[in-house]
Amino acid sequence: MSGVGGFTLVVYTDAHGRYTSVNSLNFQKEPHGLDRLLTRIKQLSQKGQATLVIDNGDSIQGMPLVDLYQPESGLEHPVNQLHQALGVEVFVPGNHEFNFGLAGLELIRAHSNAHWLSANIIKRASGKTYFRPYQIFQKGGLRVGVLGLITEFVPRWEHESQIPGLDFLPIVAQAKRWVPEIKAQCDLLVVSYHGGTAKDPLTGDTLCYDARENEGLELIEQVPGIDLLLCGHQHRRQIWQSPQGALLVQAGNYGRCWAEIEVTGQPGAWHLAAKLVQAQDFEPDPSLCEIFEPEMLRVRALMEEPLGTAEPDFAITDPLTQVWTQKHPMIQWINQLIQERTGAPIVCTSLLDAGLPGLPPLVHLKDLIANYFFQDNLCVVEVTGEVLILALEQVASFFILNGKTIEVNPEWGSDRIRSYNYDIFDGIEYSFDLTRPIGTRLTELTYAGKPIQPLDRLKVGLTTYRAQGAFYQMFSGEQIIEEFPEKITELMVNSIRSLGHLKITPVQNFHILY
Repeated sequence: MSGVGGFTLVVYTDAHGRYTSVNSLNFQKEPHGLDRLLTRIKQLSQKGQATLVIDNGDSIQGMPLVDLYQPESGLEHPVNQLHQALGVEVFVPGNHEFNFGLAGLELIRAHSNAHWLSANIIKRASGKTYFRPYQIFQKGGLRVGVLGLITEFVPRWEHESQIPGLDFLPIVAQAKRWVPEIKAQCDLLVVSYHGGTAKDPLTGDTLCYDARENEGLELIEQVPGIDLLLCGHQHRRQIWQSPQGALLVQAGNYGRCWAEIEVTGQPGAWHLAAKLVQAQDFEPDPSLCEIFEPEMLRVRALMEEPLGTAEPDFAITDPLTQVWTQKHPMIQWINQLIQERTGAPIVCTSLLDAGLPGLPPLVHLKDLIANYFFQDNLCVVEVTGEVLILALEQVASFFILNGKTIEVNPEWGSDRIRSYNYDIFDGIEYSFDLTRPIGTRLTELTYAGKPIQPLDRLKVGLTTYRAQGAFYQMFSGEQIIEEFPEKITELMVNSIRSLGHLKITPVQNFHILY
C-alpha cells in the first residue's frame, strides 16, 4: 500500500450460516464460503496490511450449522468461532439475528469478542441504545469511526415476544443524531447498515415494496459526513460513488463474495478504492472446518436421520405449473399443519424459494429444512373481509401475461423471485383473472360456499412474519389474537414421524384464469 498510512477494510454480509465451503445442509463442497475469506485475510496479514473486518449481519440463521445450535451441547456458538478466526472487530446484527429471540442472542453476545453495534435499536424503558451505537478504531494511522444501523422493519417480522422492550427507530434520524459526534472523533466515518437501497442508484429501478425497509440512499442524501456506507439485507452486489461524496458498497451474500476497501493516505488526504472479491478465486482455509468439526458432526447426525417417506408428487421441478398456478401436495400439507395447530379455518403458506426441490421419496431432516428454512412461528389474526380481499389482490400481482403465457411479474424480483411472499390459501375458494388490471383481478372469493363481504370478520392462521405486515401492509401486529411457540419445521418433523408416509391429495381451491 502507498501513502503515509492506510489499511484494508473487509466487509461481508448476509452469510446466513455459510461459514465453510462444506454445505451443512447436504455436506457437499461448494465454491464459496467464509473459509475462503480466511485465506484472503491471512494473505493481507502476511503482507503487513492492517485490516478492519466487519460482519454486516444476518449471520446466525439460514443453515443447519447455526439453526440447529444448542447451548446445552457445551460447544461455542459457530458465529463466535467464526468471528475469532476471521478477526471480526465489528458485528452489526441483522433482522435474522432476532429470529431466535433476544435471550438466545444474548447468550451469543456474552461470549463474543466483536463490538456489536446498532444505533437505532432502543430500550423502550430508558431510551438508551441496546447495543453500542458506534466504535472508534485506530487503523493505519487513521481514526476510523463505525456506526451500526439496522432496517427499522424488524418489528414487522418479529413479534414483541422475540424483541421485548425494544424499538427499532428510523435510521436517518438516528444517523443525524450520532454522525456529528462520531465525525468529531475520527478521520474516516463508516456506516455499516443492515439494510439496502429502495432504488438501484445506477438505474433508478425500484427494488423494494416499502422504501423505509432500505434507506441507504436517504442516509447519503440527508446525513452529511458519511464517507463510506456498507449495505446488506438485499443480497445484492454493488459499488457506487454518490454525488455527495460517500462511497456505497453492497457485498452480496452467502459468502460468495466480500468487499475490500483500501484506505490510503493520511488524515485529511486519504483515498478509498473498493472492489468486490469473488470467494471462488481463493482456496478454503482448512482450519475453519477443523474448528467447526465437532458441531458439524453433531448436526450431520441430526440431518441424516430418516423421518419417513413421501409420494413422488412431493417433488418440485417447475414451481410455476406445480405450485403457483395449482396446489402442490407439500403446500397442502403445510397448510393442513397450520390449520391443525392454530384451529383457524383459513390459512396460508408459501414456497420459500423458486428453486426448492420439494421432498424426495425418503425424507430426512435435511430435506425438510431445505424446503422450509425460515424460523417462522404461527399465529391467528382476526381481519375483515376487506383485508383478505386486499391481500389476495396483492397475491394476484405475482403474475403478468406475456401474450397467452403466464410469467412472474418482474416487480416480484429481478435478481431473485420473492416466492416467499406469494401466499397460497386454504379454507376459501378464490379465482384470479390475469387479463384484468393489477388490483382488480380477484373475481371469486367464498368461504363455506358464501361470498366473503368486506365487513365479514375472519380468522386466518399464518406466520408471525406475515402477520406483522411483511410485504402485506394490510396485515398488522394489532390483528393478532393468538400465538403459538412451535416453528413450522417442528410441526413438519412431528407430522412425518407420526404418519410415516406422506400421501396428500391437494384441494384445488384457487383458479388462475387468463
